[in-house]
Amino acid sequence: MPRHSASMPSCAARVCALAFLALLASCAAVRQIRPLDLGEISLSGSLGGPFTNVGVTIPLPLLSVGGNVGLGQGLDVEAGVGLISALYGIMHVDAGVNWRPWLSRRIRPGLMVSPKLWLLTDFSPGSVRIYPDLGLTAFWKVGQFWYLYGGAQNWFEIHSARYDGQPQEYHWLPTVHAGASLGRKKWQFQLEGKLYVPNALNTNRPAANLGLGSHGAFGVFVGVSRFIVRRPP
Repeated sequence: MPRHSASMPSCAARVCALAFLALLASCAAVRQIRPLDLGEISLSGSLGGPFTNVGVTIPLPLLSVGGNVGLGQGLDVEAGVGLISALYGIMHVDAGVNWRPWLSRRIRPGLMVSPKLWLLTDFSPGSVRIYPDLGLTAFWKVGQFWYLYGGAQNWFEIHSARYDGQPQEYHWLPTVHAGASLGRKKWQFQLEGKLYVPNALNTNRPAANLGLGSHGAFGVFVGVSRFIVRRPP
C-alpha cells in the first residue's frame, strides 16, 4: 500500500500533462496554406502556444516540426511531431492531408479541407490514444506567395472516459485560427493567432490560461517553412 501511494503523484502528474498536451496539440504545426507543386516538399517548424500564467502571462513554448509533400491538383500529405512534449516522455504525432477543392481568385477565398489523425502516448500500458481532427480554412492570395487565412479545426474526443477515469465532458473541441503566411518561393514565414476550445471551461486545467473569461484560451504561433523543389532527372 505505501509503495502504491508513493507512485500516485508521479502517475497523476503524467496523466495531467498528457491530457493537457492533448488539448493543445491539435493546432501546433505550421499550416501549409500555399498549394504545393507535384513532388514539392515543405519542411517546417513552429513555436508558440496558449497564453499561460507562469508568474507572467506568456505563450506556452510548444515546439513542433513537420513536413508536407505535394501531390498536385491542390493536394498534399503532411506529418508532424511535437518536440517539447517528447522531453517529458510524452509523444504526439500527426498525419493527414490538405485538399484545396478551389483556390483563391480575386476577392473569392480558396478553401482548404484538412482531415488528420493524432496519436498521443506516454508509453505506459493503455496510454495510446488516437484523435480525429478536421480543419476547414478559407484563404486569400494577396501576393505571389503571400496569403491571409482564417478558419477552424475540429478535434474530436472519441473516448468516453478521461485518463483519470472520470467521464469525458467534452467530445467536440474546436479551435478558431487566423493568420498570415508571407515569403517567397523557398522560404515562408507564418504568424497565427488562435482561440482554443471556447466551449470548454479552463478552470480545471494544470495551468491558468488567458481566455474568454472562464472558457477557452488565446494563443499565438510563429512558424517558418523551407520549400524544396525536386527537379526532374
